Amino acid sequence: MSLSAIDIFLLDYYDHRSIEELLSEYHQDLTGPDYRERLNWLCKNGYLTIGAPEEALHHLTVPVLKDILRNQKLKLSGKKDVLIQRIIENIPIEKYQAQLPKIYVQSEKGKKEVTRHAAYLENYKNYYGFMNKEIHDMENQLSESEDLPRDVLLALFKKHIQEELTKKNFRNISDLYHKLYIFSNNRCKKREALKFLLIAKFIDLSGMDNQNLVGPYRSLEYIFSNGDWSNVDKLVTALNLSDNDLKSLYIEALEKSNLTLPFSYFDKETIFSIIIDELHGKENLFKYYKSISRTPKENDSNYKFYDLEDTTVLSNNIIPSGKENLLKISEHNITSQETNVSAESISKHRKWYDRQGIVWLMLLLLWPLGMFMLYLHREKYTPKQFKYLAVGTFCIWFFFGFINPEINKPSTHPATQTVQTTAASVNTSSGKDNSADSTSSTVKKEAAVTSSSAAQSTSATSSTATSNASNTTSKAASGASTISEARYLGNPNSKKFHRPTCRTIKHPENFVTISSRDEAIADGYTPCGVCKP
Repeated sequence: MSLSAIDIFLLDYYDHRSIEELLSEYHQDLTGPDYRERLNWLCKNGYLTIGAPEEALHHLTVPVLKDILRNQKLKLSGKKDVLIQRIIENIPIEKYQAQLPKIYVQSEKGKKEVTRHAAYLENYKNYYGFMNKEIHDMENQLSESEDLPRDVLLALFKKHIQEELTKKNFRNISDLYHKLYIFSNNRCKKREALKFLLIAKFIDLSGMDNQNLVGPYRSLEYIFSNGDWSNVDKLVTALNLSDNDLKSLYIEALEKSNLTLPFSYFDKETIFSIIIDELHGKENLFKYYKSISRTPKENDSNYKFYDLEDTTVLSNNIIPSGKENLLKISEHNITSQETNVSAESISKHRKWYDRQGIVWLMLLLLWPLGMFMLYLHREKYTPKQFKYLAVGTFCIWFFFGFINPEINKPSTHPATQTVQTTAASVNTSSGKDNSADSTSSTVKKEAAVTSSSAAQSTSATSSTATSNASNTTSKAASGASTISEARYLGNPNSKKFHRPTCRTIKHPENFVTISSRDEAIADGYTPCGVCKP
């Protein structure tokens, strides 16, 4: 054959595709990066040609086709095929040729090669797993066949099944029968496809695996729950088979395969019952059939029983493909237990600066040091979390440390700061009640005198602050005793009177005392709507 498998793939792929289209990296794994050279070679040798303008019209979108028709003032209605036909019949090629892409088209010579050597394409597209050299050698052996691709692939399937039987790799045999099902179903041979699928189910439910191993019964749970029973059901429905017809087909398939298993958890009749129950949608079949399943012998000479606890099998690296999921689950459990133990031991012995809270605190108080600690623990965060945490804490630290330094700025005169704070609190309360204006002005004067004296003498400032504090304390105490003795409290601003226990009273020192309800009403006060005095 003058063409390689890569040439056949390129001929098939680029048929009616733009010459500017690039192969994906996935396809370049097959063809290699120099596939453009092979395309030029195929064109030069007459396997590919540049398509006619009429063929390129199909690569234009509907809006572009309508623009061509609009420029010639033709109708715009209809589907894409109608638009293309209208352009071909009414517009000369010269008027729209510049808008057409150049496309590859298989020549008659190229079509003949693709049809004859389609086994390469089918093997690649359906993941049959055959080597190109195997296909090439089989094509040479069956060169006189009328349907070469079909006969080549069937011969390779039979060859591989015999090889796996010799090695007693029953899981691989089941996979080959699944691929035979796909092979037959693609050719619309549904009866043959169903036969191959039933043989695959027979092997799966037997429990036999590669290297003549028998897995534990729990390995069949996947076959019961997630097996491709829907594919069996579709074929049975398409063929309109009754249960008896399906049984006849099942027996015929097993006899034709001439397959003998060293062990099976169920006999042929029971496996067929399982298939029927699955098709009828019965539940809990895995538990139900466990009670009637056979038990493999540990020392049988015909096979070797395999379980996850079998350390000799694991030490020899004999891991059956069908049980890899169980082994992964077991490894995950062991790994999670080790992780928990290691995490507990680390948490007990780690230093104070390894804790996450300390890192965050340092980021807020001393950002450069916090960033260094965060970098040491960077494996605990994703890159996005690391970036957001660093930028966010920097903004907070920079704002409070530089933009608004007055918050933490220390006072030069401690005594003056104390008196100013007292004056500020008195000013705030005086804004709510005009009756406290005299007290506020007195405190402000005292604050002014104290601040001036503090500039002259530190001792005088201290004594003034002490006397002011004692005066304020005595006033607050006298005010509290008066309030406790009052029956009602009146707000001079809102002209409402309250009970002393009313929850709306926030600053009782700003209220006037009233001895009776009649006195409050006589003075023009109205009762509070909350405490209702």
